Amino acid sequence: MLTNLQLKRRKKKAMGNLSQYGFDAATTEHVETSFDPLPNGEYVVAIMKSELRNNKAGTGNYIWLELEVVEGEHKKRKLWAQLTFQHQSEMARKIGQSQFADVCKAVGVPKPNDTSELHHKPLAVEVEIEKREDNGKLTNNVRRFFGKIEMSPQDPANDDSAPW
Repeated sequence: MLTNLQLKRRKKKAMGNLSQYGFDAATTEHVETSFDPLPNGEYVVAIMKSELRNNKAGTGNYIWLELEVVEGEHKKRKLWAQLTFQHQSEMARKIGQSQFADVCKAVGVPKPNDTSELHHKPLAVEVEIEKREDNGKLTNNVRRFFGKIEMSPQDPANDDSAPW
């Protein structure tokens, strides 16, 4: 059990001193953001983050991907995908590993040793809007991953300042 002094010290550590930044909410411009699902369609994305995570039941694992749209009107928007990797259900494992194989082929890394090898390489995804069963909210579902995308010269992805 924590003493009152320990609790006070913890509270002080949790605070953030912003005085060095000179932040003023009154002079900060509002930036419009949208968390609405992206419209159904195909998007050029890049994997920005990835992890191998255990599933809730402890019966296997999945590859979690954070994707970012890299061109078009929805550039910089995020999508997420979970691809079953190991599972007690052979069918679930086959489907997930097939999807992961599509990702690997699309970015030109057929035998990754680590998911980070797939980062910052453009690929295409097909996205659809679906209603979540648990709360009824609309969300995006990445339905499939396409082969390598050929970028045209005017595409921002060919810009030397692009992260990939």
